[in-house]
Amino acid sequence: MQEMILKKILKMLEVDEYAYEKHKKLKRVVLISPDFFPRKVSEISVNIKEIAEKLVEYNVDTHLVAYDPLKHESKDEINGIKIHYISTPINAYSPLTWSAVFSVDICRKVADIFHNEGDIDLIHSHDWSTFPAGINLKAVLHKPLFINMYSLEVQRSGGVDNLYTRAVKKLELSAIDTSEKVHTTKHSVKDILIHDYRVGSDKLTYINPFEKNWQIKVIEDYKSAYKEYVEGVY
Repeated sequence: MQEMILKKILKMLEVDEYAYEKHKKLKRVVLISPDFFPRKVSEISVNIKEIAEKLVEYNVDTHLVAYDPLKHESKDEINGIKIHYISTPINAYSPLTWSAVFSVDICRKVADIFHNEGDIDLIHSHDWSTFPAGINLKAVLHKPLFINMYSLEVQRSGGVDNLYTRAVKKLELSAIDTSEKVHTTKHSVKDILIHDYRVGSDKLTYINPFEKNWQIKVIEDYKSAYKEYVEGVY
């Protein structure tokens, strides 16, 4: 029924239905991460590589902003993935401070991508250290934000409760509230998100990186969120 009403509205407005459907397709995605090749091989860098390569297969203009002090301000294109390397001007003692400083440079680089390449359809923030950037970018771009949670502060701190651990947990909670979708690759993280962080099944997706074609599940989530965003705007 809703689809029929939408088609009638498009016809009345003399909007081409094919053009409208095409507008709902992902065109440009930006992934942000503290890790990528060749600086570091990790779960994060491997997962991002596979997601990015699959996006390229789907003809999505794919950009990755990653930390690499040796390749600061350089750009690579590997298998169709446009990689933007950045560093931070301050070597902070606290990981929380480093995250805040790093996020400023992420936002600066994403702004360059926006101005040089065009509109960005979706941001995917990997690891809690990039969450301040993801939250700020969504506020500015008004586009869907995805976050990947590989671990939670309650796990990393071993249950220690102090001002630092509370601040990081608040950052995690803020990113969860702000994002359209939360992805995790671990059952332990999924269980804590459901039972302690009260993340609903409509927002949380468990991704098994050992499952065949798991990347397609990620991209289907992307497409669904972006389609809902476009339809919400209209």
